[in-house]
Amino acid sequence: MLLLPDFGSAANFVWGNGSGNWSDGFSWGGTAPNGTDASDTLTFGGSVALPYLSTNDVAIVPFQLDQIIVAATDAGLTGASHEIAGNALRFMNPGSQIAVNDTGSVTLKMPIEFENNATLTVTGTGAGTVTLNGGVTSFSDIFKSGSSTLRFGTLPVSPATIASSDNRWIGRLQVNGGTVRFNNNAQSGSTALRANPVILSAGTVLSIKRDNGDQTGNYATSLRFGTLSGSGSVQATVTGLLAQNIDNYDVVITALMDPQSSGVFDGTLTLPGPIGSGNDSGKLIVRGDMPQTLSGTLNIYKDVVVGRGATLKLAGNASLASQTTNAAIIFNGGTFVLDNTANNIDFIGRLRDGAVSSSTVESIGGGTLSLVGNSSGTTELTGRLQLGALNTKVIPSESKPRSGQLNIGVTHNAGSAATTNLRFQAYSRDQSTLQQFASVDFSAKNGAGTTLPLGVAGNNPHIFLSNGLFLVPTNAGGLL
Repeated sequence: MLLLPDFGSAANFVWGNGSGNWSDGFSWGGTAPNGTDASDTLTFGGSVALPYLSTNDVAIVPFQLDQIIVAATDAGLTGASHEIAGNALRFMNPGSQIAVNDTGSVTLKMPIEFENNATLTVTGTGAGTVTLNGGVTSFSDIFKSGSSTLRFGTLPVSPATIASSDNRWIGRLQVNGGTVRFNNNAQSGSTALRANPVILSAGTVLSIKRDNGDQTGNYATSLRFGTLSGSGSVQATVTGLLAQNIDNYDVVITALMDPQSSGVFDGTLTLPGPIGSGNDSGKLIVRGDMPQTLSGTLNIYKDVVVGRGATLKLAGNASLASQTTNAAIIFNGGTFVLDNTANNIDFIGRLRDGAVSSSTVESIGGGTLSLVGNSSGTTELTGRLQLGALNTKVIPSESKPRSGQLNIGVTHNAGSAATTNLRFQAYSRDQSTLQQFASVDFSAKNGAGTTLPLGVAGNNPHIFLSNGLFLVPTNAGGLL
């Protein structure tokens, strides 16, 4: 027999603040919900100083509802949590909510589903946390508003102590208030969002943390999501003492076409270095077919990698000046644009400044580096252009293999009023043990796309390699 949702008998069922089963009316102070009313609300209160386990054993699976209200308290702000487990829940309506209205937290350890066209908003005026440990499935957008925290977790199956997220949900994560974070010990940061777009409003936070517990437990850490839009803050932090030697980790943006995502993020993106002698391998990696623009504050310690077919644009105030002295832009078939059209970062530049011995641009599989100048002129000064380094970490040392063509272009928008200059401190290609097949093509154009000559004296486009050397003296372009 097909059970259709009942929209006519909405009720608020209040949990009795002790461990028990949903099918038992005593647990609710009288009548138990039957799981067929799409407008029902379930309220869970009680102090987390006396935590309980509330188990959904109702025969109707998935259990249909509209809202969950979290009225739990945590007077000592301990972070303790009530647990809600059992059979799957299905949120039924476009305005479905989980409202956190006090300091206490709850952990949902069951699958979460959405009816067609339903959405879920995690909201409320409280400071508690809602953790989704079970897999989230279906097609739906998830919204975060209010002052509470939404945490994506995982549900390891004993005897395992760690697991990837079970999420197969497809939709946007839109954060309009509060914080969204991840249970990193269970590796959810790398799997909870996958390529779902993220839209952050001003003052909101998307946060992940690696600490000594993750390091000693040998847990893998990364933060992965789709197209990034809006403002707010993305924080991929590393915490601990110097003696604990904690690794940093990757932030991966898979920017895919989405009609409601601009792909422009003018907030703060933080990816720090390791602690102590921890492994320094954390990179910002951009993939996908939709251009990703970063125009806010970048606190990125190590490399930025642009994958094949991807486009990363730095505009607004975005700059990689905070990179460490051995960090670079690494091309693996993608496009990297330094866009000074509207906001000019002249002389200071968007790339890390570096000495002759410090590589700031490195091509592994080719790609495109484009400097778009301002109408008042632009000068970008950076370190060494590297087309193949010597690997000294092996004995004997050997050349690192490189291939593909790197296209380096300048768009000159200043006409005869000023120059547009891209200056590399040096150029290097190591072929001591291996012939390199990477090449570089240099070119220039104006804002209308008309090809311009490189190397003409005066207010024209120029590309320099150290000591003021014009790479291509008088013609329209050149191959190195």
